Amino acid sequence: MRAILCWGSNASGQLGDGTTIRRPVPTPVLSP
Repeated sequence: MRAILCWGSNASGQLGDGTTIRRPVPTPVLSP
């Protein structure tokens, strides 16, 4: 299984990693 990655400002939690921390490098998204 492959991971889905996200990165960006994440100010509103839009990256789906369970935080509002800025992610300048690819970070795995949490599965529901």
